[in-house]
Amino acid sequence: ADRATVICACAGGFTSSPPVMSVRRSGRSVARGATLALAVLAILPVLTRADFVYVSTTASGVVTKHPCAPQHNTENTTAAFHKTNAEAVLVTFTESCEPENAAGDVTASNFTISNLTAVNGKIAVVPGSPCAFGTHDGEEDKDPWFYYLNDFQRRVDKVIAAGAVGVIWGEGKPGKIPEQMTGHKTNVNQLVPVCTMSKSDFDTFKKVSNLSSVDTTTAPMYRTEDEQYPNPTFTYLSLEEPWAAGGPNGLEFPIPAKVATFGPETASSVEAELVAARFISACDDDNYEQCASNCWTKTATEIFTKNLTGKIAFFTSKEELHYGCYSMFSHWAKLAMDAGAAAVVYGTEQDVGGWSFAGPYTTPFNLTIPFFSLLKIHTDTLEHVTAESATRAGHEVTIKTPLIARGAGAGYFAPSDTDFGPAPVLMWRDFGDHFYCDAGQAHFNPAPWPGLPLPAAAAADAGELNTNRAVLLVPSDACVAANTGGGTCGSCLAPGPKAQIAQLWARIHGASVTVNVSSPIDGAQVAYAADAARAARAAFGENFVAVMFSEDFDCFAAYGEFAASAEAMGASALLIAMRASPYLAPHMYGVADVAGDGARRATPTFSITHTCATRALNGGTNVFVDLPAIGSDGNAVIGPHAYAAGYNVPNTEEMGDTSFKLEHAPTTVCGGGAECLAGQANFNPETYPAVQAELIFLDAVSDCQSWWTCLVCDRLEADGASGATYLRYVAWNGEPLRKVDVAGRVVFAMEDSLRCAHPFTNFVFDFQDHQALGVIIGLSSNTIETLAATSVPFTVTIPTFTIGNDDARQFEQVLKSGEEISVLLPRLANGEAVSGSMGQAIAEGTLRLGKNHGGNYPGGEGEGDDKKNQIGAGEIIGFFVLLGALLAVGAGVVAWRRSSQSGTRVLPAWLTDALRGMRSFGGSPNAPSAARGTAAGAGAASRVTPTRTNPYAEFEEEIDGGHAGNERYALYFFPQPSEVPSPARRGSDPIPPASGGTEMVDAFAAPTLPPAAPPTSLPALAPVVAAGEVELVGRTQGVTNPFETIPPADPYVRQG
Repeated sequence: ADRATVICACAGGFTSSPPVMSVRRSGRSVARGATLALAVLAILPVLTRADFVYVSTTASGVVTKHPCAPQHNTENTTAAFHKTNAEAVLVTFTESCEPENAAGDVTASNFTISNLTAVNGKIAVVPGSPCAFGTHDGEEDKDPWFYYLNDFQRRVDKVIAAGAVGVIWGEGKPGKIPEQMTGHKTNVNQLVPVCTMSKSDFDTFKKVSNLSSVDTTTAPMYRTEDEQYPNPTFTYLSLEEPWAAGGPNGLEFPIPAKVATFGPETASSVEAELVAARFISACDDDNYEQCASNCWTKTATEIFTKNLTGKIAFFTSKEELHYGCYSMFSHWAKLAMDAGAAAVVYGTEQDVGGWSFAGPYTTPFNLTIPFFSLLKIHTDTLEHVTAESATRAGHEVTIKTPLIARGAGAGYFAPSDTDFGPAPVLMWRDFGDHFYCDAGQAHFNPAPWPGLPLPAAAAADAGELNTNRAVLLVPSDACVAANTGGGTCGSCLAPGPKAQIAQLWARIHGASVTVNVSSPIDGAQVAYAADAARAARAAFGENFVAVMFSEDFDCFAAYGEFAASAEAMGASALLIAMRASPYLAPHMYGVADVAGDGARRATPTFSITHTCATRALNGGTNVFVDLPAIGSDGNAVIGPHAYAAGYNVPNTEEMGDTSFKLEHAPTTVCGGGAECLAGQANFNPETYPAVQAELIFLDAVSDCQSWWTCLVCDRLEADGASGATYLRYVAWNGEPLRKVDVAGRVVFAMEDSLRCAHPFTNFVFDFQDHQALGVIIGLSSNTIETLAATSVPFTVTIPTFTIGNDDARQFEQVLKSGEEISVLLPRLANGEAVSGSMGQAIAEGTLRLGKNHGGNYPGGEGEGDDKKNQIGAGEIIGFFVLLGALLAVGAGVVAWRRSSQSGTRVLPAWLTDALRGMRSFGGSPNAPSAARGTAAGAGAASRVTPTRTNPYAEFEEEIDGGHAGNERYALYFFPQPSEVPSPARRGSDPIPPASGGTEMVDAFAAPTLPPAAPPTSLPALAPVVAAGEVELVGRTQGVTNPFETIPPADPYVRQG
C-alpha cells in the first residue's frame, strides 16, 4: 500500500489549471479556493519537511522568526529573494474604502503609494487593506472573497511592476490567518516570491529597525511538485466503543487514515475522547466582513462550541457546515492546537477515488499535533457511534492515534512483500456440471489450513451431499441503505459483523432456503435466529462456504471486514465475488494487527471474479465448492486439482502411456504407422471393453472457446438439452451437430477449442449419455499427457484418451476433408488401458462395435443398444490380421511408450496471444491458468461488468467478433436468472420460501450441533508446489488494493 501509483489528479479530471472548489453561501454553491493539481514524480521516505515557513531578523544578537504563508510560484525561490541579508522596504499606502455596491458591500480600496520607486530591486513589505470587504454576489464562478483577494493582487502586482524582487504582505484584519491566495485568478503562480503574514506578525515585522537585512532562506515558495507525502501512505486510527462487548480497550477496529502533508515530524500516540469540533455560528459564515467583525477577534477557546482540551477534535465537511471564516485544513489544526486538542480527525465526504491528502505542507505556524483525514464511510461510522454514545450517560467514543515518526504513522496494511499467485477453486453446480475458477488468495489466510475438498467420487451419493455448500450472505438493511444512498455507513459498520448480514441464502435441490439472522429485512420486522452460526450449519451443513459480492458492501474498506462477517455466520471459508475484477481475481492484503491476536484469520478467504460467481449461482439447483489446502507459508498448495484446472504444474496423477490401433486411416496419420501413442485419463471408468468405431470430429462454438463467454456457453447446453442438436458444438464443416451422429462413435476434438470444458470430464459428460463410445482429445503440445480430475459430481462411463499435437493436427486435417478414421481402443481394467486387449476382445467376442461397424445405434444401420455385440467370423479374421500387425511392431511400441517425466504442459499458442493481451491490459500480480485462457485479453477492460440481474451484460456488445452479440445469444433468449438476491434487494419481493415440497428450514429452533471443525482428510498433494510458482507473466510492483492511487494534497474544505 505504500508503493503508490504515480498520477496527476485534480477535481473534475486532468487539467492544466487548478479547478475551483465549492462551498455554500446563502443556499447556493460558489467558488472557494482551488484544488492543487499535483504531478507526483515519486513518493519517497520523508527526510525533512519544510512545513513551518518564516523570515527572520536579528537585533542585538537575538533572532526573531516572523511566520508567513508562502504563495504559489514556479520556482522554489529566486537568487534575488533567497538571501541571508535581503533588503526590504516598507511601502507607504494612503487609501480609502470604495463606496459600497448595490448590495451594501465594499468592493475595493482606493490607494496610492508614496515610495513606490523605492521597491526596485528590493523586497516590498506591503500592508493589506483594513477595509471590511463584502461578499461577492455576482457570477457563480467567483470566490465569495473575491474583493479581498483581488485587492491583495492589485497591491502585489503594483510593487512587482515597480521592480520588487519579492513581496511580504500582511493581512489587514486582526485575527485573520493567512492562507493561499488563489481563488481570484486562473494562474495561481505569483511572478516573484510572495509570503503573507497575519496582521499581528506583520505589525511586528514592519517595525523592525533593520529591514535592510532580512533572512529569507527559510521561506521557500510553494510548488505543487515539492509536496511531500507520508510513507507509509496509509495509517490507521483505532476506534473503541466502550458500551459494546469487549470495550473499553477490548473492542477495537482499525480505521484507515491519511496523515496531512503538514504537521509535526514526530508525535506520540494519543488515546482520548473524540469530540465534535464545531465553530460558533459567527465563524460559520463565508462573509469576509462578518468574519472580521464577529469571529477573528475571538480566541481559539472561544470559537469552538465544546471544550477541546485533551480531546481529539473531529471535524467534518458536511454540506450544512460552512467553516467559512477558517476554510483551510491547516487553520483547523492550528486553532484546535491552540484550544488544547491532542489531535485532529477530519471526516471527509470522499470515496476512495477522490480521497486526497490534507495540505499544503507549508504553513505559517509550527504545528505540534497531527491531522488525520478519513474516508466518507468512516466519517459516517464516527458520527453514528458518537450519536449512539450521546444516548448513554458516561460513555464516550475513544480514538487512539498512531505514533508519528518522520511525518507518518504506522502502516494500515500488513506487510505485503509476498504476492501469491492464483489458486484453483472447483465449483460444482448441480451434479452434472463443474468448472474451475482462478481465485485470488489472501495475505491473512490461516497457515497451514487443511483445505476443504469435495469427495473424490460423489456420484453415488451426490444427492445426499451436505458439505461445501455455497451460501450467499445478503447484507443487512442498514448496509443496503448505505449502498443505495438511503442511509450512511455508520449504521452499517458500527453494529459489527454479526449485524451486517440479514439473511443466508442457498438453493438446495432447486428450492430456495433462507435463514434470517437479523431484523428488519426489507423494512419489515422478522423473526431471526439468535445463534446465526448454529442455524446456518443446521440449514446448509457443517462446512459451508460463504459467498459475498463486494458490491453489496460498499462500506467495507478492508477484505478482513468481509471475512469477519463470514466467520460470524459460522462459515468454514469465504469467497468474495469482485465486481471491479470481472476477469482477474485480485490478491488480497491484510491490515494492521490492531487487536494483537495475530494477523491471520481463523478461516480462509479467496477472491473470485464476478463471472465465476454468477456462473456458479445463476440457475444452479445445488452449488458446492472445493477449496485447496494452504501451506505453512500461507500460500495455497497446488495438487492434482491445479493440473486438472489447466495450470502449468507437474501432474501428480501421471499414468503410463498407452496406444490405440488405426483400423482405417490414411497412411500419413500417426507417422505412417498402424498405431498411435496415447495418454490416458485418471477419471476413466474402472472397466470398459475394447472398442472398434469411427471418429467423429467436432468443434466448440465460439462462445465455448473464450473464457469470457463461458457463462453463455453454460446456458447453451441448458437451452439445448431437449433438442436434437448440440448448441455447444458443431460438426467438422460448421453445420449443426446432431446428437444421434455421436451415438456409436468416438468423439474427437482439439484441446484448444475446449476452454470452457475444464476439467475435461465436462466434455465427456456432454457425450456419454448420447451413446458415444469414447473420447480422444488432441493436445496443444506434443508431450503425451494424462488428463486428470480430482472430484467429479457424476459417474464417468466412457474412456478418454489423448494424442500429441502433431498427430492431432493430422487427424483434424483428414476428418475435415471428409475421409474416415476408425480406431481400435484398448479395454480398461482397474481404470487403466490393458496392452494387447484388442485381440483378446476379438477372441472373446466382447469387442464393442461402433456405428457402421456392426453396432446398433440411433441414426445408424439399426436401432437399439449393443451392450455386448457379437461379430461374425469374417470380421474376426480381419481383426486377427490387424492384431498380427500390432504384435509385429510391439517392440517398437514399447520403445517409445513411457511415463511423462517433464511434468509440465507446453504453453499453447492461443495462450501466448492471451498473455500479450494481458500485458496490454496492464498486467496483474495474479498469473492466469496456463492452459485455458483466464487472462484478460486485449479489449477486456472495455467490457461491461456483469451483474446478477443481467449476468450477460458483458456479452451484449461483443467486441471479440464472437456470436455473443448475435440474436441467437441475446439475453431475452435465455431463461431469466434464478432468484439470487440482488445487491440491494430493492424493487423486488423478499426471497421466496422453499417450494416444490421441500420443507423450509426452521432457523429458530436452535438445534444442538457439535462445534464446527475443519476437515481432516486431504486429497493427495505430493509433490507439493506453491501457487506462487505458477507464474506466466511478470508481477507488477504495485499493490492490488482499493487505495493504491494518490490524489493531490488539498488545502481547502470540500463542501456542497
